Amino acid sequence: MKNKDGVFFDSAYDQAIMLPALEMCGHRARYVPKILCVYNTGNPNAVVKDRQNKQHQNMLEIRAKKPYDRKHYD
Repeated sequence: MKNKDGVFFDSAYDQAIMLPALEMCGHRARYVPKILCVYNTGNPNAVVKDRQNKQHQNMLEIRAKKPYDRKHYD
């Protein structure tokens, strides 16, 4: 997924990948209570520490995008 400038997101890319995938899954998506991914926040270069504002801006831009039309995926 690309940002408004046509460049791939450099942070919050997990949301750029997962949110469209969930939209395409539609009713087939399922909640998994088990933790499947743990972010490495111990790293001093972690995005959440290093570029927190940029990550938040990207998250807002991703979530503001028009959702996929589910009728093509059901």
